[in-house]
Amino acid sequence: MARGIDVSSHQGHPNWAAVRGAGIEFAYIKATEGVGYLSPTLDSQYHGARAAGLVVGLYHFARPDTGNPPSAEADTFADQVLRLGAHGPGYLPPCLDIELTGENLRTWCGAFVARLRQRLGRHRVMVYASTNFLLGHLGEPWADANDIWWWVAHYGRPTGQPGHATPRVVMHQYTSTGQVPGIAGNVDMNALTPDQTLLSLTQDLENDMFTDDDRRRLQELYEWWQHGIEGIRHAGDHYLHLVRNSERTAALQAAVAGLTPTDPAAVAQALRPELSEVIRDVLGEDNTAQADTIVDKLAERLRRVERKG
Repeated sequence: MARGIDVSSHQGHPNWAAVRGAGIEFAYIKATEGVGYLSPTLDSQYHGARAAGLVVGLYHFARPDTGNPPSAEADTFADQVLRLGAHGPGYLPPCLDIELTGENLRTWCGAFVARLRQRLGRHRVMVYASTNFLLGHLGEPWADANDIWWWVAHYGRPTGQPGHATPRVVMHQYTSTGQVPGIAGNVDMNALTPDQTLLSLTQDLENDMFTDDDRRRLQELYEWWQHGIEGIRHAGDHYLHLVRNSERTAALQAAVAGLTPTDPAAVAQALRPELSEVIRDVLGEDNTAQADTIVDKLAERLRRVERKG
């Protein structure tokens, strides 16, 4: 099973090559705490661990005890995750470290998770808690309702086998006094549960979501469709941003590249398969008929513009 560590400014600047040489495969790195606190060692630890070949993820130490709004804490964390690009395939899911209580804690944590998903555009979120805290303050029904993964701290148990074991438990922190070459002093040690691999935790195949920026671009594309063909290439730019980093982008770009601004019928034909697919992605497969209707209306409008010309 894969072994890892989690670090904060207390571990300073590890010799990451030595850490990796000791068989450590992954690391969670503290990024933020509460509202506005940034770990002074975040950047050096993050870049050092990545350069040494470790799989990394970032975590946020929550302070619901201070009365901070959960959205403000989520924004503090998301700003750093986005700045470093530390999310998505190849990264451990962003993690909420919850060790302190506050008023309406379940609601607070749920709002944090929801805001983080909105900011990052990704669904998968890890939540760290001890077995006692998990069972006493949050619980499995809360985990099911918010669809999170558990990283459970439980010392004195067999490695990878915390006392609380459900399909949502994917990682076990089994000691806080680990000794690892390249790190001065103690360090938290972690292991994946037996049915998990680093690939299963980092592939993120089903978790792409639309960000606020994506929603804005989709709205602009819709408004362009409502008001006619003028600015078609400008709208096409927004569409390309909307589906960036996908195979569909290359296909659409190639289809549109040879068109002229005065060829609306051909534009409709080129856009049809790709636009139909992305609209289904937005609306869901259960709305196939609605997606087809939108595409048909767009094609009809473009043909009408061509006839007027």
